[in-house]
Amino acid sequence: LQRMNAAVQVSLFSRPEPRTDTGESVAVPPLTELLELFEQCWIPDWYESERQRKEYFERGKEMLRAFYAGEEGAWRVPVVLEGGFTIQVGAYMVRGRIDRIDRCADGTVEIIDYKTGKPKQKLEARDKDQLLLYKMAADALPKYRTLGPAETLTYHYLSDGSTVRFIPKPKDLEKLREKIIRVLDCIHETDFSQIGSKDMCGMCEFCLMAGKHPV
Repeated sequence: LQRMNAAVQVSLFSRPEPRTDTGESVAVPPLTELLELFEQCWIPDWYESERQRKEYFERGKEMLRAFYAGEEGAWRVPVVLEGGFTIQVGAYMVRGRIDRIDRCADGTVEIIDYKTGKPKQKLEARDKDQLLLYKMAADALPKYRTLGPAETLTYHYLSDGSTVRFIPKPKDLEKLREKIIRVLDCIHETDFSQIGSKDMCGMCEFCLMAGKHPV
């Protein structure tokens, strides 16, 4: 969508303005092209069985078909896809990647994160942390801040096409900042040499580096 609907830079020193057109005015590739791209990028490794691999492959295609149908007539051109960030939180550097940012008609932007898990109709406080972190990054970094204020945060569930949106509050951002510092302080104070196999999840990077798995 970004390539097909790219704006032209008006001068050498101006920043190209991404299109914010929606609906029928947006040029969209055919569904067949989207499915072909999915098949080309599909990684068939790490599945427990051939049956599971085929099941997830077909489920992925179904999600794409549902997504395509759900956007029909209401397509928006994203201004950012897979946008990386590194921000300082307290004494720590936090890195991440934002799935998508859209510019809204009122000049604000919407931060979107895609989920493949079970849809939620209502978000608990802890469910909001990921999008709140993205909001912190969008507020802190000029490359995102110049796109417009990030006022809407959205989870888009691919399994059924549903979305849950919320407006971030300053107190929520401050609570998250304190939580991040508290958790990272705890991690840095932990003596990992004293952690045995029975305490490990078997999935995180620490377990992989240690070569240990739960008993």
